[in-house]
Amino acid sequence: HLKMISFLALFLAAVAYGQEKVKLELYFEALCPYCTAYIQGAFTNAYGCSEFTDMTNITFYPYGNAQEREETGGEYSFTCQHGQNEC
Repeated sequence: HLKMISFLALFLAAVAYGQEKVKLELYFEALCPYCTAYIQGAFTNAYGCSEFTDMTNITFYPYGNAQEREETGGEYSFTCQHGQNEC
């Protein structure tokens, strides 16, 4: 059902705004298990609709949930929520 709802929402948005394609930007934490679950689950299901890519321009924006700290001497160190690979 979620697959069909996602598909219909994009279709209705495209019709309502008269655009050829809906601009879809997905910002997500690169190594977040919940983001990964969404992309591999609900998003993949919606993407599997036969006309999904005909209706959308998709851009993915992975990022790291980082904290910065100024060190002695003016240099910065970064710590990411999901470890060094995410930074």
